[in-house]
Amino acid sequence: TGSCAKVVRQTSKALFIIGIIPFVLLFIFAPMVVPFVFGAEWEPAGQYIRIFTLMYFARFVVDPITDVLYVIDKQGVKIWFEIMKLAALTLGFVIGLISKDAYLGFLVWSLTTSVVYVICFFVSYRLSKGANLARV
Repeated sequence: TGSCAKVVRQTSKALFIIGIIPFVLLFIFAPMVVPFVFGAEWEPAGQYIRIFTLMYFARFVVDPITDVLYVIDKQGVKIWFEIMKLAALTLGFVIGLISKDAYLGFLVWSLTTSVVYVICFFVSYRLSKGANLARV
């Protein structure tokens, strides 16, 4: 029909529903569980897990959706998303290095990458409806 928007919508909804509870639980309990299981010296790892939870949840929901770009022959768009994720990673590490604060660098990386995934989702969804790339 020239559109796979229904499949994209159903898939993203299913992935969101499947992932929301485990990722929320991970966000809430990782800082407490990691030191309990691995020892007090591992406490920062629990905080890092919390930082990355949003980014990995966004990835869990969006990455399968972006494969639609291959189906509709928009690999160039996919490459731009990969470049944006690399820029987010670079920004996070530069901020972390300049501030000498790994926590801040990881937080910036996680948040900016999450924003990239949200953009990725909306562009992929719009293109799945048969939208012209020039209008995106």
